[in-house]
Formats: sequence, structure tokens, C-alpha cells
Amino acid sequence: SSDLDEKTDLVEKYLAHTHNRMEEDAVWQAASESQKEQARVYIERNIMSHIYTHAMYPNGDGDIMRDQILHEHIEKLSAMITPTHKDLRIPKVYHYECPWPAAQSEVYMINAYKTPRDKLRCVLRCSSTIMNLLRMANEKSVPAADDFMPVLIYVLIIGWFQSFKVPL
Repeated sequence: SSDLDEKTDLVEKYLAHTHNRMEEDAVWQAASESQKEQARVYIERNIMSHIYTHAMYPNGDGDIMRDQILHEHIEKLSAMITPTHKDLRIPKVYHYECPWPAAQSEVYMINAYKTPRDKLRCVLRCSSTIMNLLRMANEKSVPAADDFMPVLIYVLIIGWFQSFKVPL
């Protein structure tokens, strides 16, 4: 884990150094904040695309095996979980929106991205989509965490498993 922390620190330091150099460069002095942010995102995406396998699987085959075991567990879980599963406790009023395909599509896309920022944005879009669907399903009340979390869990399990059925 300390080796992984060290590698994470190295990437963060390299990105910070590169961003600082960019700020000092005369070419970027006239750029807008939006243009600079776009450049920083591009740099991060470029770096991560080159080191992705090493970043995601720093322990090589050991990490790949753990990923496969997790995938097998999620596959078994996705085969038995339904929106009416007793442990999820999704209120019936929300079942009409099931299986929340718009939210699942956001999770499905997570493997297309390489940077942590882009992956988190997938989860954020998924969460926003779920909240919008829950609001539409029950216009008489505002969805709370007790409404949102079971649906998010269901969508993540089903959407995550679906994302591995067809390689991107």
C-alpha cells in the first residue's frame, strides 16, 4: 500500500509540476481560465492513458485476479438482485422507473474513461439521473437518502456488471 501511495504521490507531483510550468509559460499567459482548465484535464487524461494499466493494476496479476473475483461476485449478485429484493427496500413508488436504464448507461460508460476525475463524473451523472427519476416518480415528496441509496446500489450492481459484458 505504501508503494501505491508513493506512486500516487509521484503522479500528483508530476501533474502539479506540469501545471505550474504551464502557468509560468508565456504562451499560457493570455489563455482564459477555461482554456487552462481544459489543458490541465487534457494533460491528466494523456498521462493516465499512458500509465493506466500500471495505475489500476500496480500489483500486476494479483490485482487482476482480485478484479476477476470481484467481477464473479458481482455477476452472482446481479443474477439474483431485483428492485423488489428485501434487503434493498426500494419504495414501490419508484419501481415504475426500473431498471433505471439512463442511470445504468452512465455506469456502463465508466470503463471508457481513464482518469479518476472522469470516472467520478460518471458516478455523479448516474447519481443526478437517479435523483431526477426519483423526483419524477413521486412529485409529492423530495427523495431522501433512504430513497436514493438503494436505487444507486441496484444501478451500480447491474450497470457495473453490464459494463463488463461488452468490452469498450
